Amino acid sequence: MKEKRGVIALSTMIVLAFVVMIIALFIGGIAILRITTSQISSESAESFYLSESGNQDALLKIARDKTTTAGLGGVGIDDNLEVGIENTGIENQEKTVSSDSSLKNQYNNLRLIIGLDDDGKITSYNWAQITE
Repeated sequence: MKEKRGVIALSTMIVLAFVVMIIALFIGGIAILRITTSQISSESAESFYLSESGNQDALLKIARDKTTTAGLGGVGIDDNLEVGIENTGIENQEKTVSSDSSLKNQYNNLRLIIGLDDDGKITSYNWAQITE
């Protein structure tokens, strides 16, 4: 009778240990998934802000010199930002700014279309995030 209780107690302990191990693995998997998702989200936001800063720099250059087509090339950590400015309208009335960034496998491409009046003042702009 004592041997049966010992075998039952041992079997119960093994089953409980197995259940606890399964629960621990499940919780660990969720924690790893959340950490990975958080890192990807953070890197994506950082890449977006890098592209946005390139666009802001281009806007400043255009505000200072309406005829500029000089962008940025190879800026930032590991040359991960490229900004181009091109005339897309008639007589410098419209410019398109393209800002491409890559950071830790996260890529962003922001486009600005800027309208200029006859005095060369920026009157409007429209931006979009290009996804491929």
